[in-house]
Amino acid sequence: MPTELLVSRTPLHTWGLWRREGEVRALSVEAHDAPARLGALVVARPLSRDGAGNWFLDGGEVGRLWLSAADAGGVVEGRNLPVRIALPARGDKEPRVRRGLELPGRFLVARPGGGEPRVSRKIQGEARERLIALLAGLPERRGWIARAAAAGAAEADLVREAARLDDTLAQILRGAESAREPRVLWELPPAQRWALGAPAGCAVVEGERDAGELVVEAEAALARRVRLPSGGALVFDAAEALTAVDVDGGASTPDAANREAVVELSRQLRLRNLQGTVVMDLAGTPSAEDARELLATVRSAAGEDPVRRTVVGIVEPGLLLLTRSGGEPALEAVLVEDCPRCGPRHRIRPRLVAEKLLAGGAAAGRVHPCELSRVAGLLASAGDNRSLVADPEVATGGC
Repeated sequence: MPTELLVSRTPLHTWGLWRREGEVRALSVEAHDAPARLGALVVARPLSRDGAGNWFLDGGEVGRLWLSAADAGGVVEGRNLPVRIALPARGDKEPRVRRGLELPGRFLVARPGGGEPRVSRKIQGEARERLIALLAGLPERRGWIARAAAAGAAEADLVREAARLDDTLAQILRGAESAREPRVLWELPPAQRWALGAPAGCAVVEGERDAGELVVEAEAALARRVRLPSGGALVFDAAEALTAVDVDGGASTPDAANREAVVELSRQLRLRNLQGTVVMDLAGTPSAEDARELLATVRSAAGEDPVRRTVVGIVEPGLLLLTRSGGEPALEAVLVEDCPRCGPRHRIRPRLVAEKLLAGGAAAGRVHPCELSRVAGLLASAGDNRSLVADPEVATGGC
């Protein structure tokens, strides 16, 4: 059964549930009041440079942006330059941008200027040769990249998309040349952005869904403890620099628990959209042969991941190391916050509380004191000014 992307809007968020064979495989969420704006093309103005040569830019309505020193050659303070948002803001870090404009389509990516056509590394053999020949016949004023989804696309569809991208990029370039102040030149709403990254054959279905059910899916995806079939569990703890995952073997043998754990970890990486370094503490130290089998399982699953996943290996004393890098923010980064009363040692989920209250329609709501002010603000942003009652007995998921 092909993957389907179910898109819904609630008062506070846009939701994307990626389902396959009836199971939710991934969950994408974007807050209306804090959009990721990934891929947005922006005319930005360089403001200042830090000691390492990185630049801070004024992006107009998108706020301050960060440009790496490695991509900052020739940047002049006060002189506008076109950039694209490559990574969203995380914590107190500004969104990361890259130089130049790049316009993505379902099958192709168009860039200003010419250059050799490029094809996704996921496409090999005759399909790759066919696409290289086809790209060579597209307008030479663009640099063309064939995305993985182009492998099975009809030539007519590719030519049609190339014409649309060429025309849109021409309009964007005219806007960049005429811009006097920092501003957004082009961006896609989240549902369209997610659809562009969907696998081949994925059906995109937009419609209203019960917000309470969406919150239940999100709470399940954020669970700290995930049960394994044999009775063990994975225990997730997120830190700023990495995500730690402990394998609780339960009553099963360490080898059996580890085999189940690496399979479930691959699912959880996508479900939670985990980013950065992930360290899994296996149940015991596997033998060399068992370690090879575990790594083979993890690497096999990596091929199905739409974002780059690098499996570093298993090191003593039984730690599985991998990294995962992607643009979309992690689910926890959108829905979980540091407690304003207790600080970062406790985490709260006011967005999910507010969505449940909005879905329930009650005249008043009982909320944990640590979440009261944030929930009230979120409700007000949705035009809801109901009264809230502080109740320390209400669970927060953190405090």
